[in-house]
Amino acid sequence: MPRKTGLEVLQWLKGESNFRNLSTVIFTSSSNEKDVRSAFDNGADCYLQKPTSYSDLLLMVEKLSAALADPSRSPLADLHALAQSVRPV
Repeated sequence: MPRKTGLEVLQWLKGESNFRNLSTVIFTSSSNEKDVRSAFDNGADCYLQKPTSYSDLLLMVEKLSAALADPSRSPLADLHALAQSVRPV
């Protein structure tokens, strides 16, 4: 992104009352452990590393949608397990 990093955008979104509860997926080429931790520490729901296949991206979005639709479940539990199983192409 030309003017802000994804982390800066994420921090802005989570700081705005209108967007605070918006689900966020970080889609990046960075596999740096600090970047991953920082994204989750700042409220990201998912972290996908590029390149990722379309089917893996779609699966992650479907899992996030399903988890958020069921308020009795933690959306991060299933997503964390899924994220560990999705490998870059």
